Amino acid sequence: MSLAVVTLAIDIDQLLYWSEPLLRLYARKVDADFIVIDEPKIKHPICPMLEKYQLYNLLDRYERVIFFDADVIVSPKTPDLFKIVPFEEIGAVYDNPENNSDGEYRKSSIMLIQELMGDICWRAGYINSGVLVISNIHRNAFQFDKKLYEINQRNMLEQNFTNYNIQRHRLPVYKLSRNFNMISFDGKEEWYYEKERLADVIHLAGMEGKAELMRKLFHLVLQS
Repeated sequence: MSLAVVTLAIDIDQLLYWSEPLLRLYARKVDADFIVIDEPKIKHPICPMLEKYQLYNLLDRYERVIFFDADVIVSPKTPDLFKIVPFEEIGAVYDNPENNSDGEYRKSSIMLIQELMGDICWRAGYINSGVLVISNIHRNAFQFDKKLYEINQRNMLEQNFTNYNIQRHRLPVYKLSRNFNMISFDGKEEWYYEKERLADVIHLAGMEGKAELMRKLFHLVLQS
């Protein structure tokens, strides 16, 4: 089976400096190619994260992909997510502190993207798109819509649209443990620990001073 570990790095070399060595190590561990999306092809005027939709073409070449945002630190101890997530499902963590599919945390985002793209009767179930385990049968979730060029929004646009597509195509989600996409929802580093142990996959979404914090975490995971 053809496998790839993919990250997106457009104008964020200072983050990739710390995340890339660990991502390459992880790709070797799971016997996958490692790919950095670093050339703009979508070219949205203000949202470079929409380059993530280059996954659409990659899923024509690879049967399975694990995607990590560039502000992610992956421990060498992280198990093979291809073996954890069933081929038919999208592996992800729900984007709320409880990792709850019915949470109200992103309700405003759910409603906003439907105001922009059309109501699909979606009211709950919003994932974080910074860590995804996907298969080629999920390719349609990463098909770019030219309507997005008309949306003057940067923050959360890619994640909102990815969730919208998953719901529109009724793609099943396999709920991963927060250990595989540990996010701080209040800006405190304590979130990255569970029972005094660093999470396997730490995602610095929304954090200040990411480069310095990634440097610190890079060395910590190598020592753990």
